[in-house]
Amino acid sequence: MKQQIRLGVFETNSSSIHSITITEKEIYDKWIKNEVLFCEDENEFLEADKAIEKNLEILINDYGLDSEYEEEELEELKSKYRETKSLEDTFDEEDIEYYCMYITYQEWADHILQYYEDYKEEYTTKHGDNIVAFGYYGHD
Repeated sequence: MKQQIRLGVFETNSSSIHSITITEKEIYDKWIKNEVLFCEDENEFLEADKAIEKNLEILINDYGLDSEYEEEELEELKSKYRETKSLEDTFDEEDIEYYCMYITYQEWADHILQYYEDYKEEYTTKHGDNIVAFGYYGHD
């Protein structure tokens, strides 16, 4: 049974999960190279440096990261994170909610694709734009 609840939104009573993100191929390729990071919750790509600063702000304000480490240790972690661009390679926080953070492609794959099947399709629009549609699907 299909029913449209909101304009432009497809909803079903299915218990399965469906996710799709459409972006320019150039942005997707930068994500693969860790030049941009992706936040699924915001459905947004950001240049890596800006995304890292947003993530650090979240880690300090929402997760209390600054209260868990001495100032010198915290500065070392921040520096390492800026260099690696990887939350999972820098922090031991197992309870970080990755869906609300800006993450690398590898982090997305590690945390999303362990539960779901993924897909990626490349298209050229009639106006010549190269785009990528990617996402995941499966049962919760």
